[in-house]
Amino acid sequence: MFPLKERDTMSIEKRKEFWDVQHGKRNLKTLSGHTYSQTIPFLKIEFLIKPGVTILEVGVGTGYLTKQLHDLNCKISGLDISEIALKKVEPYCEHIYTLDNLEKLPNAYFDLIICMYVIQHIPNSFLEYELECILKSLKYNTGVFAMQFASSDKGEITPYTAREGLFCHSPEWIQSYIKRLGGTSNLMSSIKINHPLVQGVHVLHIKKKKK
Repeated sequence: MFPLKERDTMSIEKRKEFWDVQHGKRNLKTLSGHTYSQTIPFLKIEFLIKPGVTILEVGVGTGYLTKQLHDLNCKISGLDISEIALKKVEPYCEHIYTLDNLEKLPNAYFDLIICMYVIQHIPNSFLEYELECILKSLKYNTGVFAMQFASSDKGEITPYTAREGLFCHSPEWIQSYIKRLGGTSNLMSSIKINHPLVQGVHVLHIKKKKK
């Protein structure tokens, strides 16, 4: 795989700028302000939350969940495209990571990785590299990568959805992607919604097994 910096750098820089502006303005129309009670049950990971558990939150949003997990004595780390977002949650985090230092994610360290309302904002040209780095940091056998993603009845990613900044994929496509990266996955839930761009919201639990 090519490092992220060798790929469409201009596109990533524009995206960084966009999300920095959203976080700077605290624009709740684009930022996730979800709390523990909204996120953890939805991802079906209540049983994994306990003191001392190592967690990577991919996309920290407004930081509500980050602080709540910290207050529960979890060892929380954050990964985000926006350094402004990360500065806000840094006091609660064991470590913080940006797209520029994904390779610094520790190997087989996290008990749990949380990814909510993020995958549908990642261009395909970067998705595999990011997921590869993230999956590398998951503990073998026992670790769980809980991922939410969106699908469209228009099929896989289309210019219509991409133009709006949404990258939709079917569960089958995402699961085959994870398999190529060496992970296994279980579809935990699928919810139909009435939206002009997105018609399905899904949750996967991903694991990484030693060969």
